[in-house]
Amino acid sequence: MRHPRDDRRFGRTCAVRCSVPRPDRRCRVGYANGEYILNPTVTELKTSQMNLVVAGNRSWRDDVESEANELPEDVMLGAVVFGHQQMQT
Repeated sequence: MRHPRDDRRFGRTCAVRCSVPRPDRRCRVGYANGEYILNPTVTELKTSQMNLVVAGNRSWRDDVESEANELPEDVMLGAVVFGHQQMQT
């Protein structure tokens, strides 16, 4: 089940950047037990330390939005990289 805010965020990103190529992919990344979770369910998000959305396409990231507990910078950056790698497949 997708998070209800995904469509609003993705739509807003597309509307703001209508003069450049629009993002055609997005994914949500959670973090629990030291592992990243791709597109976590609403239930998984309740125990996740992070709720991060990456939008873009295969070659670039257009938008990153997140909510997180206190996490190290390398974990946050790793989530962005993880999300972008998953969008490339």
